[in-house]
Amino acid sequence: MRKRGAFNLAPRFTTYLNTRTPVFTIVIKLPSALRRMKKGRTFRNPIFVALELQAEMKRDGISQAELARRHGLSRARVHQWLSLLELPKKEIQRLQAMGDNWDRMLVTERELRGSR
Repeated sequence: MRKRGAFNLAPRFTTYLNTRTPVFTIVIKLPSALRRMKKGRTFRNPIFVALELQAEMKRDGISQAELARRHGLSRARVHQWLSLLELPKKEIQRLQAMGDNWDRMLVTERELRGSR
């Protein structure tokens, strides 16, 4: 241990020659494969979300209010999601064929609510 003034510096601390520049600097370059890639936003298909909520309600035998509490949503919001399942069957099948996890919003929930 070195003494500096009235303080003891333990060897585990970085010592400075002055207050502005450290004694040493370690620079580590990561290979490009290890760098974090910025992930793009993905959008959910509203029909898939509605079907998942409905399945959870049936599986657990819970009400819309309990479902809203579990997911941190309002009861009205849960009702809006579930009301999408009242669309015509052909429209629901068309939307299911579009898949889930889109890279851009292909159809909005508001558009679907207007098409009933």
